[in-house]
Amino acid sequence: MQQDVVCEFRPYESCSPFTAVEEYSAENQGFEVFPNPARANAPLSLRWDGMDVEQVNIFDLHGRLTSQHMPVPGANNLDVRIETPGIYWVYLHGQGRSRAEKVVVWGQ
Repeated sequence: MQQDVVCEFRPYESCSPFTAVEEYSAENQGFEVFPNPARANAPLSLRWDGMDVEQVNIFDLHGRLTSQHMPVPGANNLDVRIETPGIYWVYLHGQGRSRAEKVVVWGQ
């Protein structure tokens, strides 16, 4: 069964077949990914505040889960590596909420 995705043009919002998280919503403030763009296989630092993060998921543009991380309880940062160049979505999950940031990873 194929699912059609319909998107309206709304500046500063993201439309994706696998999520409804808005990229630039006020709720995403307090979450940063750096450096962005990042070099493939180099450390990528995630920093957040305002929520207890239980899980970090990284998806490629096709909606495939590429990695999953469980931060130390109470932590407000995590360093990860993405090996393959491309565009990714990094999602923080915790306390019944989610935050997302887009990350560009370039060649090695």
